[in-house]
Amino acid sequence: MNEEQNTPPVPPAQKETKKYIDSIRPIRTYHDDVAQAVEKQQESLISIKIKEQQKQSELGTSLPERKKSRTGMLFTALFLLFLGVIVIGALWWKSQPRIEPTKIIETLIITDSELSRDFGTLNKEDLFSFVSQSTLETHPEGHITHLQFTGTTDRSTSGEFFSILNTSMPSALLRTMSGDMLLGTISIQTENIPFLLIEVDSFENAFAGLLKWEPAMAEDFQGIFTDKLTSVQTDFIDKVSNNKDLRILRTTDNIDALVYTFLDTRTILITTSEKAVQKILPVFISSKQIR
Repeated sequence: MNEEQNTPPVPPAQKETKKYIDSIRPIRTYHDDVAQAVEKQQESLISIKIKEQQKQSELGTSLPERKKSRTGMLFTALFLLFLGVIVIGALWWKSQPRIEPTKIIETLIITDSELSRDFGTLNKEDLFSFVSQSTLETHPEGHITHLQFTGTTDRSTSGEFFSILNTSMPSALLRTMSGDMLLGTISIQTENIPFLLIEVDSFENAFAGLLKWEPAMAEDFQGIFTDKLTSVQTDFIDKVSNNKDLRILRTTDNIDALVYTFLDTRTILITTSEKAVQKILPVFISSKQIR
């Protein structure tokens, strides 16, 4: 009784502090969890260690699997993208216009059609008839017809051609005509105008020979290029057209009867109209690119 009376009273602040300390739970540790598991589940330390290793192993293997999955998705996306590019490229290529391969021509100029005649039995009258027949054809503007000669013997050379015409061409000029020759017509304003292309091996000799031949050219080409009843002037005149020097023989009515020029240093063009020169020149230039 006396002891209780002698015990000093506890201050209120100390009581509150004690209640707070008693309410704080001790910090849990891995060792406490292990001890508690052993007490509650009767598990041994070995089984707990095995479970811990299994858990770590599961966590460790899940990351590589995720990486593999992401890598597979990336490769799939790249493959689909590459496949799409190929498909689009193939469709674009298929939609482009087809360009035909350039054909190499063997003639002096590109022609649109051909008329053939056996040159093996051809005489002067047949030649006149052949050219006259071609001028009666109906073609669109700029259409070029090749009057081709065929036969068992190769007589379609400049020498044989002028031999059939029985011209008075200077022999020096004839000797320069050692290349190809093309006889044809070109359609201009519903008219088919005859022309002759001849390759030479010497510009100087060919030009000099043509000047000497001028006085007899109109008569030599009568029936094939000029009408027999057409009266022509005496002399050729000079004229520049499309940067080419032309020699022109006109009728007494001042209409072109014979025109000749050099398309280049190796090719002579003989025709009956300046308009034919203007039409044939660009075709000849483009034809040179594929010969």
